[in-house]
Amino acid sequence: MTMMGGPAGHAPGRVAEFNDKLELIAEHPANPPDDGFNPHGISVRPELNLMVTSDFICPSTTLHVMPGGLDLRGSIRVWNLRRRTILRTIQIPNAGGTIDVRLIPGDSRGRGYTAGMLDDQLYLIDPYAGTATAVFDFGSIQKGGWPQLMRMTHDGMRLFITMNQAGKVAMLDTSQPAHPRLLRVLDLGAGSGPHYLRLTEDERRLVISDYFLNEDSFGKVHAEGDHKVHVARVQRNNLQLDPRFRLDFNTAFRTGPARPHGVVFK
Repeated sequence: MTMMGGPAGHAPGRVAEFNDKLELIAEHPANPPDDGFNPHGISVRPELNLMVTSDFICPSTTLHVMPGGLDLRGSIRVWNLRRRTILRTIQIPNAGGTIDVRLIPGDSRGRGYTAGMLDDQLYLIDPYAGTATAVFDFGSIQKGGWPQLMRMTHDGMRLFITMNQAGKVAMLDTSQPAHPRLLRVLDLGAGSGPHYLRLTEDERRLVISDYFLNEDSFGKVHAEGDHKVHVARVQRNNLQLDPRFRLDFNTAFRTGPARPHGVVFK
């Protein structure tokens, strides 16, 4: 798992490694870089001895006790997976927050994707060349939509990504990684705030939760969302909401509204 901040909430963060009993083995790397290492997204391809992480934000700067604005990151770290060491850093200066990164399953060149939250760009990452190339403009869907978390199908042919401020989920054809093609935009409505998403094992359903982060009176980030969880039917070239599934965390519990930040399948 990734930890964006250190004990005081600043940089550097760490990547924490646990065993199958959820016992902490170690925190990596042993000597983290001092150039804004705040990992949030993570993806691995063990067969290539490859891991990548994406830096997102220095957490302490989101709090009112810290003067100034948010210190958003734009960088991908390329790791030697077996050694748990960082080989190189891919800087994306204008990204405005690289919250997630996904390696493309089966890609012979080990490439992957990340998105710039504030610059509306999808980047193709080449971990060996150390490059990030803009290959899709989310501004063509809605400018300032905040592309955030991603999922890919097992064959690497489809990419799903939430657009938090746009209230949308985009589905892309990634069969040609350098030329992704928009297939479908699922509109969940203004203010819905989709953030987390996950595919079922059979990849026939996509589960989406509507809540990013609201720091209430102590922080600067107020991206509340509508607290709903959706299920969408996944087809080869389409994405449709399943009307039979309705879950609203505003009314689901007698104790009051709750904030569904993520989902895990049992």
